[in-house]
Amino acid sequence: MRAVHRICARQLPFALWLLVCLASPASPNAFGPATVLVLYDDLKATHRSIFEHFRAAILHHREGGMPPRITGMASGKLDIASLDSIRPDLIVTIGVSAAARLRQQASAVPQLNVFLPRAAYEQLHNGDSRPPAALFLDQPIERQMALARALRPDARRVGMLRTEDAGNAPTEIEQLAHRFGFDLVIVTIEADGNAARAIKQVVASSDLIIVRFDREAYKPATTKWLLYLAFQQRRPIVGFSSALLDAGAVAVTFSTPEQIAAHAAELVRVWLDTGMAPSGSHYPRYYHVRLNGPVADVLDVAPMDEAELAARMRDALAEPE
Repeated sequence: MRAVHRICARQLPFALWLLVCLASPASPNAFGPATVLVLYDDLKATHRSIFEHFRAAILHHREGGMPPRITGMASGKLDIASLDSIRPDLIVTIGVSAAARLRQQASAVPQLNVFLPRAAYEQLHNGDSRPPAALFLDQPIERQMALARALRPDARRVGMLRTEDAGNAPTEIEQLAHRFGFDLVIVTIEADGNAARAIKQVVASSDLIIVRFDREAYKPATTKWLLYLAFQQRRPIVGFSSALLDAGAVAVTFSTPEQIAAHAAELVRVWLDTGMAPSGSHYPRYYHVRLNGPVADVLDVAPMDEAELAARMRDALAEPE
């Protein structure tokens, strides 16, 4: 860097040299430790856990280098005065309420929204010309499609529920279903809130059912009835959480708070090393695959353990080991 500065100084007027040097990429640590502000709901243990794992991962990988200042704050306490006092170089939000609170402040500081559903993120930043980077908590639909294919290689029709105001079935999901060899069956829950008819139809029309992270379509009562009827009619359900597995889903794929924190820390470490702020939207890089063996046996799913199921799923996704 000294050699570059000598060349700049000898060949350019001082003002032009200063502009050139300032325009050069630099990590946030170039002139001192970077400050990362993490906002979360302090009443939610999961949010606090993500914050602690995130901070530990950052500091562990900065050993021997200049560690950033990482400040945690309850999102409800955020205001202009606190931002002026902390003067963060990057703000990480955990959960929907923290992301919404920060958006109200209209801060120009680079941001990363973590641990919120994709639907909530898109609704929150609808119309924003430059939405912040995001790391969702839900799983990509292709991951669940691959798990469904690994679970039932002979299945032809995969079913899902949707709400009436969701519009037409997304073309992207239909294309993904075809990629994994499925015909997609999406059944609408009518506006009167009576989901029984839709549940009966999706169970009767599908070889197996995927339950997505969708609070409107899969309310607790709806999900409970779907699980019961699907089990009765011997239709395996692929879900997105360990709670669904315990309730009767045959297999699930999900990311733990620790895994999401690890991915968020990786995104921030790139920024610390290069000065390039996090951008774009991301699904969790790390995830678990779990199998409900007793339910799988009752539904005549081919015998396999979780390791074999995960390997078959990776094959369907064409993922490396």
